[in-house]
Amino acid sequence: MQKINTAIFRAYDVRGIYTVDVNKEVAYAIGASLVRFLQEETGKENLSLVVGRDGRISSPELNQAVKKGILESGANVIDVGLCPTPAFYFA
Repeated sequence: MQKINTAIFRAYDVRGIYTVDVNKEVAYAIGASLVRFLQEETGKENLSLVVGRDGRISSPELNQAVKKGILESGANVIDVGLCPTPAFYFA
């Protein structure tokens, strides 16, 4: 696993250069780490996380990797698919 560039993490999203800073391995690690963090913070094992994507060419691959990381860490995924940011935040 490559070292993750912490500069990709912003207040409400992840931003970086595709294949350099953000790739499927990083997306998987983010999904898995988020589940572990939320389980520790909430004390809940049965979590459901919403996942969405935008129209960029890289989105399907990153979406699949995030979902795999979430699912393999024991949480459920609610995939809202391709959607605008406000709809994702609402979900």
